[in-house]
Amino acid sequence: MPASMEYGFKHAQLYNGNTMIADYGNITEEMLRKNAGHRIQIHPDAIYGERENLNNVPVYVKVKERDDIYEILYVVYFTYSGPFSMLGLKYGHHDSDLEHVSVRICKKTGKLIGVYYSYHSEGLWKSADEVEMENGHPVVYVAKSSHGFYPHRGTHFRIFGFANDKMNNGRHWMPERVIRVDGGNGTEIPYWMSYRGQLSMAGIDSLPLKGWFRDFEPDESSTEFRDCFLPCWYPKCILCSVPFVPSSSSLSKKEEL
Repeated sequence: MPASMEYGFKHAQLYNGNTMIADYGNITEEMLRKNAGHRIQIHPDAIYGERENLNNVPVYVKVKERDDIYEILYVVYFTYSGPFSMLGLKYGHHDSDLEHVSVRICKKTGKLIGVYYSYHSEGLWKSADEVEMENGHPVVYVAKSSHGFYPHRGTHFRIFGFANDKMNNGRHWMPERVIRVDGGNGTEIPYWMSYRGQLSMAGIDSLPLKGWFRDFEPDESSTEFRDCFLPCWYPKCILCSVPFVPSSSSLSKKEEL
């Protein structure tokens, strides 16, 4: 389950290299501002997130702007990313996980153009008329353990079928707190945004260090062929990506990008 960043730091040890400099519950804001080479380790009892107070867990937001669009980035923090199994062994688990989904809006009309569902350094675009909605909000399905974000329930095949993402109608989360972290509209930037260290002992970058936090999403979707048969670091080809072209119902002729 997701958690707030404050919850993560409260239930973490802080390390400088391999030397612990703050035990659980003792990390201060000042320590996070002096963080060259720092890493954190989450307490085992906290890896399941804030299950008992789920709707109070915030989603973090940054608004990006270019040409005729706004791209709104929504970020969710998890204290733990679970493993996938291969040949009886477990791989890929680590403390802390940052996942995101981006929404593109037309500046002129305020209409939804598309939603980018991010997973494992890849992503999938859906045009406005392809997005599942609930009470005016896009629906996002979160993969069990790995936290990949997808537009639909079911199974997404990955790494020759050994690391598939599975989504169903699990626990419903409708965040009641939306927190901007970019200082927009005079909002206060959270203290933990000054942290430039790692969010685990396994080298998970803090939010300001993420490339997708700084940059716009690619104008293409990954294909399931790539996700299943080619590793994520393999150079992309015509079989690996599909350009994102908004549907005609998303934009009028004068508003096409």
